[in-house]
Amino acid sequence: MAINYRLTGEAVFPQHFMDSARAIQYARFHAKEFNINPDRVGATGGSAGGMTALWLGFHDDLADPKNADPVLRESTRLKVMAVSSAQTTLVPSIVEKYVGVLGTQYGSYSNGKIFGLKKEEMNSPKALELYKEISPLTYLTKDDPPVWAFYSIPDKPLTDKSTTSEAIHHPGFGKVLKEEMDKLKIECKLRHKDDGQNVTGDMIGFLAKYLK
Repeated sequence: MAINYRLTGEAVFPQHFMDSARAIQYARFHAKEFNINPDRVGATGGSAGGMTALWLGFHDDLADPKNADPVLRESTRLKVMAVSSAQTTLVPSIVEKYVGVLGTQYGSYSNGKIFGLKKEEMNSPKALELYKEISPLTYLTKDDPPVWAFYSIPDKPLTDKSTTSEAIHHPGFGKVLKEEMDKLKIECKLRHKDDGQNVTGDMIGFLAKYLK
């Protein structure tokens, strides 16, 4: 199921994520019509879509059992995620450590619009708390699903010629993800552009492993 969610400019965090959560709930609510198993739902996405998939996969269930809307009573939990070039955290200190300072300067995340803040507010305590809240790794616990992650940027340090787009899609985001998931003994398969393997087949195999 390919979904749409409101983009920054139309929405501010966490509305983008809640739109995507509702899509999962909608699929489960209509599972019989769609001929799907509601207990076997995974998510995939690239860049911001990958971050959204991870955020939902690691977040506690957003189901609201008493909601008047029956769709919102459904679970948002996932069995597996397969993501491409996903941001796993936006906490500046972690991004600087694993990617570099350039990773904190990507306009869509650093100009404040995603949070409904002004650019000059982005070093405030409020902004730092929002960076934590938007970061998938903030919610990672030992009962979370496995992840397959691919990065199209070479696994090399950034240089003075690197762009913010290269930085925000760097494998460093995957490295911190794998480190944290390995600590909890949750499978995390990390791939990058230059590892010479078949990306599509590997991703499909990983998804099938957890959704069959």
